[in-house]
Amino acid sequence: MSNKTVQAKKLLDSYGISSIKPIQLSQAAKQLNKSLSATLRLIAELRSGEQGKGPFHHTKEALRGRHA
Repeated sequence: MSNKTVQAKKLLDSYGISSIKPIQLSQAAKQLNKSLSATLRLIAELRSGEQGKGPFHHTKEALRGRHA
């Protein structure tokens, strides 16, 4: 694994997120030219349906793969 992928795995593990693979996060960050955490925040905003700007319970659960 590349260094960026290892960092992505640590970040995802620290938040308990299993619905996104580390390689997907690192590739998305590279394509968007953003940091891993900024890319993860963007994904969370998109998954929440733009319902707010905070770490809402439902957004966290969706990222963990517990809600569809």
